[in-house]
Amino acid sequence: LHDQIVESRLVPVAEAFERMPRLVRDAARATGKRVELETSGGDVGVDRTVLDALAEPLGHLLRNAVDHGLEAPPARRGAGKPECGRVALRAVRERDAIAVAVEDDGRGI
Repeated sequence: LHDQIVESRLVPVAEAFERMPRLVRDAARATGKRVELETSGGDVGVDRTVLDALAEPLGHLLRNAVDHGLEAPPARRGAGKPECGRVALRAVRERDAIAVAVEDDGRGI
């Protein structure tokens, strides 16, 4: 019964991920950078209260990745990278826990 109740409270982490493309787009526009957001693991289930608590810190991490992790287009060209930076947002189930990762292809944070 406990497992069924816990499972009934699970929602896909994609509900939080759906808000992030706009946030990344706005951060990229504000900094003059071109950014592509990749997401994976949106089907991983998480408790609704955890998901609500996760949204704000994820947004902060993504803004930091765009603001501080990715270089400006001229610097990326000089480093032999494409002008458009890539930020990845991933969720993975690890036994009874969920790992969420934010990664960029810039110089990093």
